[in-house]
Amino acid sequence: MTLVSLRKNSAGQQIPGGLDGSRPPEQRTLWTTMPGWCTAADLTPPELVNARRLKVLRKFLVAGVVAVLVVCAGGYYLAARDKASATDDLASIQDRTLQLQQEGRSYNGVVAIQGSVSQVQSQIAQVMAGDVDLVALMGQLQSNLPKTMTIGQESIVISAAGVAGAASAGAGLDTSGLPRIGSITLSGTGKTLDDLSDYIDRLRTVPGLVDLVPVSNTRSASDAAGTAYNLKIGLTNVLLSHRFDVPVSK
Repeated sequence: MTLVSLRKNSAGQQIPGGLDGSRPPEQRTLWTTMPGWCTAADLTPPELVNARRLKVLRKFLVAGVVAVLVVCAGGYYLAARDKASATDDLASIQDRTLQLQQEGRSYNGVVAIQGSVSQVQSQIAQVMAGDVDLVALMGQLQSNLPKTMTIGQESIVISAAGVAGAASAGAGLDTSGLPRIGSITLSGTGKTLDDLSDYIDRLRTVPGLVDLVPVSNTRSASDAAGTAYNLKIGLTNVLLSHRFDVPVSK
């Protein structure tokens, strides 16, 4: 409750005034005609004030709860939308996987044929493991032959045991340490006895030819006839062509 200070005038009447006892002239005139008109008091019960404050507080609380609910609802909506999108993507991928599996079944025949081809290739590779490019080898023997010499007879033998690796490295003049897969026997004629030595030196530069042994090198009774020779040559696995080997898949 608010009280207004009072003071007495010259007639002994109480009039409202400030802390310094001064009032405007018009208020003093009204006070003399209507005593007590300026007296004011706040008679509002504290319970009503507290109720009003509580009502305002409740409004703020309700607004806060509503805001929280709105945020939660928005988050739930976004999560539900993302989940629906992920579900759709998963379903699409599963459908595509099923489609590819069905398409793959249509190629079962091709896969079976490829398996048969691979099996045949493996069998051919086993049979042709000892393949040697004889044309190229015979070309080397002929191209390194001196002009004064001829080849009358030529025999090339390939050993299956040597190709399979059962045969050990050759002995004698062979120092390569490579498995021996066969041999060559040459016979023919020359002009001089030194021709065969020259021929052997040339053949030593050919890869895969080792252990070159002159079995015989004789001069004919007539000098005009020249010489007759017999040469034996060893073959190593360097001469294998590997043309029929099955490629190793990476």
